[in-house]
Amino acid sequence: MSSPEPDTLERVHAELEDHFRNKTESLVWQYRLGRLLDRLKAVTPHGAGWVGEVGRRYELTKEKAYQAWRFACRCDEHDARRWDGRITLGKISAALVVKNRHRFVELIDRAVRPKKAWTQREISAEVGLDVVSNPPRGGPEPSRPLTKGFARDAASYLRLLNRVRDVRTTIFALPLSGLLAAVEAGAATGSEPRDVKVRDIVTSLAALMDDLARGLATDVDRLRAALEAGQRRPRRSR
Repeated sequence: MSSPEPDTLERVHAELEDHFRNKTESLVWQYRLGRLLDRLKAVTPHGAGWVGEVGRRYELTKEKAYQAWRFACRCDEHDARRWDGRITLGKISAALVVKNRHRFVELIDRAVRPKKAWTQREISAEVGLDVVSNPPRGGPEPSRPLTKGFARDAASYLRLLNRVRDVRTTIFALPLSGLLAAVEAGAATGSEPRDVKVRDIVTSLAALMDDLARGLATDVDRLRAALEAGQRRPRRSR
């Protein structure tokens, strides 16, 4: 038997155009879109710019493109058919931080139970309280939340912030010998025309980091004010 011809940009775009002509909101359609996007990424030179190209040609936002792609990379069509009509891709995307396949599927199955379907916020809270990395075999199960409401939301926020801190440490510290310093040096010494694009990227990076810092600073002020207000509040006599 002859081996199949390799994918080309033209072939993948032709299939994408056909796929968008039959667009639906079903989970199966979005899963198949994700598979096509994965093929597009593979045949795009250096894998760069494929999301922007999809957005321009098919009026698909980067968020939707990445959601479909990540869903297709983590799941199979059987999953898409089983969950179709029972949960949105946005809710599934919120659970994709769970790295263990068994725990991820279990979480979605619990989220789509009839008459007890979870909201996206509830899924995010559950993910924040759960162990998202692969647990050691034979290790203890993660403890379940004893209360809901305030304690659940606070614990979820704390877990997510810890994850952000871990990501920052991984990217900018020892493993990559100071990537932030390398980016800083490259932006300061760039002189070729192509470096204009690099400077634009670094400018966007700086703006994003500044926005995150300002947002966290605002959250800190709000939490401190709430704590002070709680301390000033008279305690109820028993």
